[in-house]
Amino acid sequence: MKSFLLIALLGIIAASAQQMPRVDNGMSGTFIDHGIKQAVHAQHESNRRKGNSALQAFPEHSMLAAEQQGASAKRNATAEAAPAILWQKALGGSGDEGAEFITELRDGSLAVASHTISIDGDVKGAHGESDAWVLKLSAVDGSIIWQKALGGTGFDEAYSITELRDGSLAVAGCTYSDDGDVKGAHGESDAWVLKLSAVDGSILWQNALGGTGDNDIAYSITELLDGSLAVAGVTASADGDVKGSHGGIDVWVLKLSAVDGSIIWQKALGGSDDDWAFFITELRDGSLTLAGFVESADGDVKGAHGGSDAWVLKLSSADGSILWQKTLGGSDLDAAYSIIELRDGSLAVAGITSSDDGDVKGAHGKTDAWVLKLSAVDGSIIWQNALGGTGLDEAYSIAELREGTIAVAGNTKSDDGDVKGGRGGIDAWVLKLNSENGSILWQNALGGSGADFAYSITELRDGSLAMAGRTYSADGDVKGAHGGGDVWVVKLDKSANDVRENNAELEANMLSIHPNPSSETVSITVSITEPSSVFLRLYSVAGQLLDEHDLSGQTGEIASHFSLSGHDAGSIAS
Repeated sequence: MKSFLLIALLGIIAASAQQMPRVDNGMSGTFIDHGIKQAVHAQHESNRRKGNSALQAFPEHSMLAAEQQGASAKRNATAEAAPAILWQKALGGSGDEGAEFITELRDGSLAVASHTISIDGDVKGAHGESDAWVLKLSAVDGSIIWQKALGGTGFDEAYSITELRDGSLAVAGCTYSDDGDVKGAHGESDAWVLKLSAVDGSILWQNALGGTGDNDIAYSITELLDGSLAVAGVTASADGDVKGSHGGIDVWVLKLSAVDGSIIWQKALGGSDDDWAFFITELRDGSLTLAGFVESADGDVKGAHGGSDAWVLKLSSADGSILWQKTLGGSDLDAAYSIIELRDGSLAVAGITSSDDGDVKGAHGKTDAWVLKLSAVDGSIIWQNALGGTGLDEAYSIAELREGTIAVAGNTKSDDGDVKGGRGGIDAWVLKLNSENGSILWQNALGGSGADFAYSITELRDGSLAMAGRTYSADGDVKGAHGGGDVWVVKLDKSANDVRENNAELEANMLSIHPNPSSETVSITVSITEPSSVFLRLYSVAGQLLDEHDLSGQTGEIASHFSLSGHDAGSIAS
């Protein structure tokens, strides 16, 4: 019988009206980014591998492919002041770098997945044309604890990173190499999954996955409750590791062993046109959910609207079979880039829309950041919000905050509508939204006079936010730029409605766990002296939220009962 030793961390949250300062800058300018998040077509991948300049023709999904339009847009009221920058770090060399994903590790440090074409500056041990670049940073000041350039003589990139329960790191990306760190390549490009030591970034194992096609890419990776890994991306192959392809580019989902990266199952999903998946996560019921977009209107795709649609799926983790799928959008171009499960069991999605019909209400301009709350039962829309101004605006990452609100990271080329305080050109854009209706609580445009992009956001244990992306600026909010594009990591203070631990209430004698250790059911008793926002949460060692009890507004001795059956030993309650 499994036995669990539980450590309980009580989060007591208080609201503060303290206003946070922010720095405004009137810089202006334009630039063009060639980040992989906007590279949704195979031709763009080819252009990058051939070393084409960032100043090139982009696919129609890109915010950079069109001119800013001049129509006015209605502003949303901002309920809170935006948070201040605690620190920022521009990382890289004289070439081009960009961060795709950031996560907090259990030791409090930050792990970043990115790419680099530099061989100087912060980059050590580069291999060739472009390397996957993984960094471990201090959350105190953003300084580099270690960095690792990974790959061969071809084009290699890292898009996603997660900490595993054994303390190692799993990385997902792509490789066009067949030498150096890359073993077992199949074709022109392979999805590339690695397990790294968190001590120094050394490779524990790596697996190149795919066939002879030229677009096999892993965009997202997560650890499952059973200890295996789930990977989402795309494939243009119909051989090798790929079975059941539909034609064109397919969404590709794999379940891998965390021991050696071997395939447990794989699933090619989509239709006869090109279909993409950018994010995967496990839900509390053990199923998987995916976010991406489709250009198909056949095969696995039902209810297409036209142009391209955001595509959200719920899959069985047993074999990858579709439990439900939902196409979302209008008659123009729509895409989903990130998806999370909220504490109420619903789903929150971040993406883009160029539509002003169908599922899209309240569009502002050419392209809007698009945030949706969906039912996890069938993918139906609970609410949606098109955010931005008359320019080109995008949302790439979404996170639920401990207070129950939502943080979104993306980019904006607007300086009207919902966007205030633009620095010029393209700005990284971070927003905090009400999870009940998607309304804006605060927004912050960050960057300098060049082009700046936010691709990933996460809340840290101290309540601050960490954002990662890319900067082509050397002024405004950006300090210490190296040249070309740099990885840009920003730590933002807690917002004006400050979420902070009330340490006076966290005395050990106010919380008890019985029995401890336990194998089936545990009772956690909390003594609360005054009404506050209080949550007790049960997490797996991988950080997956398993159960939650909301004790907000209650006082006195309160007992909450958690079932441990079906969960792996080593789960903790917090």
